[in-house]
Amino acid sequence: MKWVMALFSLGVVVASSTLAQSPPTTSTRNPCGLFSLKANAGPPTPGHGEQAHPFTQEVRLALATRLGAGYVRINTRLNGRIPYDELQAARRAGLGVVLHVTTHEGGASAGPVTDLAAYRASLSNVLDHFHPDVLAIENEEVDPSFYSGTADQYLAQLQVAIDVAHAHGVKVTNGGLTNRALSMVLPGVAANEEDGAHRGGGARHPDNARAQRKAAMTEQLLSAYGHIGLDYVNFHWYRRDPEELEHVVKLLRERTGKPIISTELGEYDDSASWPAGVLGASRRVGLPIAIWFNGDGHRAVALANADGSLRPNAAGFESACH
Repeated sequence: MKWVMALFSLGVVVASSTLAQSPPTTSTRNPCGLFSLKANAGPPTPGHGEQAHPFTQEVRLALATRLGAGYVRINTRLNGRIPYDELQAARRAGLGVVLHVTTHEGGASAGPVTDLAAYRASLSNVLDHFHPDVLAIENEEVDPSFYSGTADQYLAQLQVAIDVAHAHGVKVTNGGLTNRALSMVLPGVAANEEDGAHRGGGARHPDNARAQRKAAMTEQLLSAYGHIGLDYVNFHWYRRDPEELEHVVKLLRERTGKPIISTELGEYDDSASWPAGVLGASRRVGLPIAIWFNGDGHRAVALANADGSLRPNAAGFESACH
């Protein structure tokens, strides 16, 4: 089989006319995962600006195996070239794959899908060629930097994705509710690392139109997620206190009745205690998937340098996940 190499805005990808399907492994797997930034050959990813510190595909997979990850998160645009080479390489390395599929164009956020039939066909084509362990739809669906549609529009798209994924035997989750959004609707959840969390108190009341839109959309989606065919409810988290993570997982389980995962956890410094504490908490509360963000930018700090050499915080990931 001949592979045709190509570059697109999210990384090095491979196009092929025929690709063997690789079903996900169903055996018990380490729940810890790694989401390493790709080398960007085009416009910046929405919401991330000029991402510093990208990793080549080789380094991304090497870091995941070296650090003992059970999963990798891989992003792709549905209307771009799908990185089947990296997906298959991750599978060959024994890694589970969480595939985030977005519909954004270049540097713009993803808008609502207007042609759901075309979306169904395109998504089905991807899953015909590769079965990820989990399919995630868009990224941070209540953040207008990533998704500009309404809750109803996202739910319509998500339902199509659920139908397609389940027809292919693939589990599916949402794009990831952020800690800022959850702070607006769940009691005792702080928005940012600087904010204090007061468990048992009321949710933070948004004070501007943008925040009110986000709060209303988060509330509507949380109410819906418990009643549709999602296999997991996904949240993203950049908070240091392990007890806060345990608290939000408890609330999300109570609210939705679904298993909870996180496809993006991260930190704002290079201390080993942050990933050790948060990932340790994720294991105590039984998250089946807890993926750490490995990249520099927007205050986030990577676990490694671009050449793959480890930073001090990588020790925290290893201690929690080995």
